[in-house]
Amino acid sequence: MNDNSPRERRRFEALCMPFRMDVFRFVYWLCRDRALAEDVVQETMLRAWRSLDSLSDEKAARPWLLTIARRELARVFERKRLPVVDLDAASELDPQALAVDDRHEVEEMRRAILKLDVIH
Repeated sequence: MNDNSPRERRRFEALCMPFRMDVFRFVYWLCRDRALAEDVVQETMLRAWRSLDSLSDEKAARPWLLTIARRELARVFERKRLPVVDLDAASELDPQALAVDDRHEVEEMRRAILKLDVIH
């Protein structure tokens, strides 16, 4: 673990902070959840700060950070318990009870897309 000196802080800021948005884009691309991506980036930067001494090649800071972020996101999903559905019970339900009516959301999205500038 590194010390908390101003020199180490400057080193961390010079090596890691320029890649913060790259890390965010990478994590967001993986999980498609902005809040989760922000949390993972914050944890990534904290882990990077704690293990800055392990970065032997300063030119490898970006891939090093992306690896930390990927592992941190994996840890989140290892701890996360996803809801499960009993397939036998679900198969006995009326098919209409399982149907999803997302026409309103689709229409809302279409209206939003049509409001965008042509360049987008």
